[in-house]
Amino acid sequence: MSQQVKKKLIISGRVQGVGYRFWLKSICDEEHIFGSVKNRKDGNVEAKIFCDELKFKKLLNLCYKGPISSSVENIVEEDIFENLAYKKFIIEKTI
Repeated sequence: MSQQVKKKLIISGRVQGVGYRFWLKSICDEEHIFGSVKNRKDGNVEAKIFCDELKFKKLLNLCYKGPISSSVENIVEEDIFENLAYKKFIIEKTI
């Protein structure tokens, strides 16, 4: 059985105003990946991802590609240690 992954991703590049959040939500909904995504005021996109390791690796590769109009420069991964209980994938408001 694959290990569960809880990660925060900070995705930088041309990732706002190009449908990145909606694109990521559609993939996560299809793959039954839970978590959230939001635009940050610094121009980056932040995603919290909860899934098994195999799905995470596949998703991370897709995140580097992004939707057609995006241009991802970098993704920083951080482990999440807080106990968040997502039952779906949601788009959060910019903070």
